[in-house]
Amino acid sequence: AVLFCLCAAIVMVTALTPTPVAADGAKENERVIRTSAVGEVVSSPDRAEIQVGVETENTDVRAAQSQNAERMTRVTNAIKALGIPADHLTTTGYTVYPVYDDGATPVPLEGRKVRVYRVSNTLLVRIDDVARVGDVINTAVSSDANQVNSIAFLFSEGKATELRAEALKQAVNR
Repeated sequence: AVLFCLCAAIVMVTALTPTPVAADGAKENERVIRTSAVGEVVSSPDRAEIQVGVETENTDVRAAQSQNAERMTRVTNAIKALGIPADHLTTTGYTVYPVYDDGATPVPLEGRKVRVYRVSNTLLVRIDDVARVGDVINTAVSSDANQVNSIAFLFSEGKATELRAEALKQAVNR
């Protein structure tokens, strides 16, 4: 995020730097002086996104889907009970696929037997208080999530805009 702010400040300063134009009869290869500056702002993220999931297996595909839906409903309801709004929860993936027996002898694809059906459901949880990341993960896992796929710490749009403006101000004043 800091690198992003630095790059944004450099791009803005470069874009705002006037470029001399050749005057009447001036040669294009005359020397030009350009300047650039860097503004650096360091800050803590104010937002996090956590990806949690539920994976189930069953020999019956419908049973696997049903079990998955029940478990994900428990996870979603538990996270909402923490005060996380419903519009901060987004399903980002849902897959159903067969898992085949892995015999000792190679078998052609059409001859393999399905051992179980695996259903995977992934939920992205956006939280606006990074101090609650641990609570959200613990709640998800204790209410039947069996996957925590990623945690990303980010800046909200408002904070990112403030940081860019501050970095640009610092760059211009140098």
